[in-house]
Amino acid sequence: MTENICLVTGASGFIASHVVRQLLENGYQVRATVRSIKNEKKIKHLLDMQAKWPGKLTLFEADLLKPGSFDEPAKGCSVVYHIASPFFIESQIRDGQKEVVEPALKGTQHVLDAVQKCETIKLVVVTSSVAAIFGDNADVQSMKDNTLSSEHFNTTSTVTHNSYSYSKVIAEKEAWKYYEAQPSPRRWRLVTINPGLVLGPSLSPTSESGSLSLLDQLLRGELFLGVPDLWFATVDVREVATAHLRVAQTRIRMVAIS
Repeated sequence: MTENICLVTGASGFIASHVVRQLLENGYQVRATVRSIKNEKKIKHLLDMQAKWPGKLTLFEADLLKPGSFDEPAKGCSVVYHIASPFFIESQIRDGQKEVVEPALKGTQHVLDAVQKCETIKLVVVTSSVAAIFGDNADVQSMKDNTLSSEHFNTTSTVTHNSYSYSKVIAEKEAWKYYEAQPSPRRWRLVTINPGLVLGPSLSPTSESGSLSLLDQLLRGELFLGVPDLWFATVDVREVATAHLRVAQTRIRMVAIS
């Protein structure tokens, strides 16, 4: 039954691993993409899930930069959770366009190209970030007592200034372009999930994410912002995963969770 088959991209990642596990716990079949099936250390937790739920989890190799890479994994699915995204520590980025923005943009395009080819897909959930909504506080200085929505985008980040945040803006805007370009009536709907600082247990010792890196920098005293009086919207990774599953039962456009 296609309604019970889901694609999860970037399945070995911090958030995606929890999404995969919750889908399996709820009886779904999961087709999951990773960069390399040969890297058993990186995907050990997924291999453990395969053993726990025999026949329910299929792994595929996929490259964000390679056209057609997601075509086979998407076949027969009804829901696509696009969570894969490049991540680098901001202070270590040398070429924001090549290292971060281009993979994020092309990855989104290639996933949605696969969606366009697959008639069974009815819902696409893109894991974005609050960084796509606002970057520097200048974005929200005039927003007191107002509510940020899917209409708001980060306007202060650029390819050379907070390029990771900028990549989130570019990728999410591209997803909405694909959605709006569908002929009427639209076959698939789009939901973006924009979590804040995501904390909680990692299912793999090799997990990478913007939130985990930020926390590591804070604890090491290496945060590139310095050590100002910081505040963060935080959320548990398990709740973020649950939100991914629940949007399949709603008609909303964006979920911002903290």
